[in-house]
Amino acid sequence: MTKRVLIVDDDRQMVRTLSDVVRLHGWEAQGAYSGEEAVSSVEAQPFAIVLMDVRMDGMSGVDTLRAMKRLRPGIHVILMTAHTPGDVIADAEREGARHVLRKPVPLPALVEMLDAIVA
Repeated sequence: MTKRVLIVDDDRQMVRTLSDVVRLHGWEAQGAYSGEEAVSSVEAQPFAIVLMDVRMDGMSGVDTLRAMKRLRPGIHVILMTAHTPGDVIADAEREGARHVLRKPVPLPALVEMLDAIVA
């Protein structure tokens, strides 16, 4: 599986930082800054993994996850959150999120998780 990851967050600095980190570990990274943009990206090209914030303006991460799963049922999605209640996290897991990580994201653990998914 190609090591391509789509990083989705409405915080542009977060997208840049996470993209830089995964690139240092051999991943090809693309950024998106909204759920709508992420769905379009997934529709246009395959990604091994999507790493996405739960809380964004417009489409939430969970709504975006649902839309992505309709387009590409086998897509691997890892969600990130700083302020999300447990019921939203449970909903994300029911919808097929591989993991829900708390922000700040532990970078070494994130890279290990990405590598394990494509192994």
